[in-house]
Amino acid sequence: MKQLNPIIGWLLLVIALGLYCYGIYWAIFLAYQQDNKMVIPEPLDYITVTLGAILLTNLGAVLGISITNKNSALATRVLMLTPAKRKEDAAPLEQREVVQLVAVVIYLISLVACFFAWLSHSLKHEENQVAEIVIQNGKSLIGVIAAYLAFVLGVKSNN
Repeated sequence: MKQLNPIIGWLLLVIALGLYCYGIYWAIFLAYQQDNKMVIPEPLDYITVTLGAILLTNLGAVLGISITNKNSALATRVLMLTPAKRKEDAAPLEQREVVQLVAVVIYLISLVACFFAWLSHSLKHEENQVAEIVIQNGKSLIGVIAAYLAFVLGVKSNN
């Protein structure tokens, strides 16, 4: 039974990330007109919003770990907050950290895609031709950038 737990965990992770990516893809490319606004199927919208909130929480956790533990593998190897004297001195990334980073990258790519889809429709004055989740995620990218700038400025001023 213990051998089955990691398989189930990985399967759920892949399914969740796949559903999130599919929901974002649907919202950008396949949304349809209903009551003078673009929509995606309600269950897919709910799943995408829920998984997006989890991925945003994961992004906060990755940055939070790096802030509180400047000697963590994330801080030294990825964010380069505290450079190691030698590459061998830096702690290796754990499997959990690699999975978190992959989720962060997927989330950030989806936010960028939504932002540019929203921007594209806005420049054409077709804001009612884009699904609401695309607009929300586009705005989330602006918030993530602002939060990261505050994080970087805070780290630099504390050193």
